[in-house]
Amino acid sequence: MVLKNHLKEEGFSLIELVVVVSVLAVLSAIAIPTFSCFQRKAQATAALAAMKQIQTECEINRIDTGNAGTFTSSNLNSYQIQSDGSNSCSGNQSNGLISATPSNSSVFPSFILEASTNLLSYSFKGLSGINFNACLNAICGSSDDQSLEGLIIKNADVIMPDSLSKRGCSAYVLIKGSSWTEANDNAQKLGGFLTTPNNTDENQYLIDTYTDKLSSPDPNWGDGLRAGAWIGLSSDSEGDFNWANGNDLDEDFESPYGAGQGGWNNQYHQSGQAGGFHLLMKDPSGHAERHGGLNGWWQEPVNPKEYYGLEDDAYWPYNWGIAEVPICN
Repeated sequence: MVLKNHLKEEGFSLIELVVVVSVLAVLSAIAIPTFSCFQRKAQATAALAAMKQIQTECEINRIDTGNAGTFTSSNLNSYQIQSDGSNSCSGNQSNGLISATPSNSSVFPSFILEASTNLLSYSFKGLSGINFNACLNAICGSSDDQSLEGLIIKNADVIMPDSLSKRGCSAYVLIKGSSWTEANDNAQKLGGFLTTPNNTDENQYLIDTYTDKLSSPDPNWGDGLRAGAWIGLSSDSEGDFNWANGNDLDEDFESPYGAGQGGWNNQYHQSGQAGGFHLLMKDPSGHAERHGGLNGWWQEPVNPKEYYGLEDDAYWPYNWGIAEVPICN
């Protein structure tokens, strides 16, 4: 009887051991990438600290001596401090920058010190800025940072690199979308909407800021440059236009795209739900045209190339939208 109970106890212990080993295996699988992530974050944090030290040293040199002076370099894992080769606070001779350059820029941010202004910033996943918390959190894929920079880093796969710009109380960035709905959904991931350029000054700002980034030669138009992007204008019914942020269309606004009722209506066609676009064109002769309107693709979801019977590699101008995010409280 005692032996039987003893064997039962041993059997229970073996089962328990198997369970523990299985749990440890699962935890190990989770912990290894997590450890690697935190290790990368620690290395980036060390590089940032080294750059802040260089920033301080160079500022003290400038104040005390009036000269650039030199800085003390650091030995860092996964990073190299790059300047002019002599640790000069003047930075690289070609661009005036001192940088902490990572061995793998896809998993580590770069840190850049502009010698002329002593401004330290980061560059990571197509975004540059000075919100270092957002930058470091993005290394481990943290979704805690709900700042604009944090959201841009989190959604870097749908954002055109280096397309962030700010004007007044709005920030703008180019987001992917071959249809109005796809582009608007991506804009909402940033806490915004497709842009609502409801005055000529804002419209001109968007033209000046994004034409070059969006332009590509159209082989069907003598390789003239076309730059198209979705904007936040929609129509729930024919003649009833509204903006993606919920505002009504200002009937007093004179459209930069041509005359018409309310300055807009002559540019729109077909009834049903549709998406606004912002198209800039410059033909080979240098003649520039600007058009705005609603497309007629009321089907959701829409594959525009399939709709028009185009080949997969055919030219298509509307692959991006202009997201607008409010940045004033």
